[in-house]
Amino acid sequence: MKENMVFFVINLVIWIGIFLYLLLLNYRVKKLEKKK
Repeated sequence: MKENMVFFVINLVIWIGIFLYLLLLNYRVKKLEKKK
């Protein structure tokens, strides 16, 4: 059970990281478009 919990937490951290990265990428692209 403990091993399963660790796997779940690691998976959650990876998904949050991907989500934040995409959000940041989208924000930066919008900022660049406004400058033009």
